[in-house]
This record gives sequence, structure tokens and C-alpha cells, in this order.
Amino acid sequence: KSIEKNDVIGLVKSNHSFHMHFARCSNNEYIVRALNEVRNEVNRLAYLSFAGVRDLSRDLKDHYKAVISEHDLIIKHLEHRELEALQETVRIHIRTFQRRILNYLAT
Repeated sequence: KSIEKNDVIGLVKSNHSFHMHFARCSNNEYIVRALNEVRNEVNRLAYLSFAGVRDLSRDLKDHYKAVISEHDLIIKHLEHRELEALQETVRIHIRTFQRRILNYLAT
């Protein structure tokens, strides 16, 4: 729903929740707190990366379609215990965000 509404805040919050869910699965409060701190900075960068985008609708949809697809693959690899595929998908997921931020910084 957030994609159709061009709701950057809703998308960033949903993405944050997805990542924090995995941290909570660790049952380690230190990891949860540490990831939450990192995610707060990531969220700030995500908000900034969409500020001033000319075609927000297209850009937002393209980016979050990739993110959602990567999230789906991460879940699938976890369910099937496909460690190597999981590691590669996580690397791709990290690069997706890195590219977004680098493109923002380059403009």
C-alpha cells in the first residue's frame, strides 16, 4: 500500500520492522539495541535519499520492488536452510542500499 501512495515514511518504517524482526529472533537484547541504533541511521539516509527526487513515484516503486523481492528471497533461503544463497542475497541487499545512497550523494 505504501508504494502506491508514494509513502516514503511508511516504506521506511516497514523496512525497519522487517530488519528488527530478525534481530528480535536472536533473543539477544544487545543485538536488538545495536541494530536499532544502526537502523535509525539507515532510516535517516533512506529518507534523505528520496528527498528532492524528480519522479518519486517511479523511483520509489523501483527501489522498493527490489527491496521486497530481496526480503522474500531472504525468507525463502532461511526457510529452506540455503546458507550460501542466503549469504549472496544478503550481499545483494546491502549493495542495493549502498547504490541508493551513493547515487544520492553523487547528485
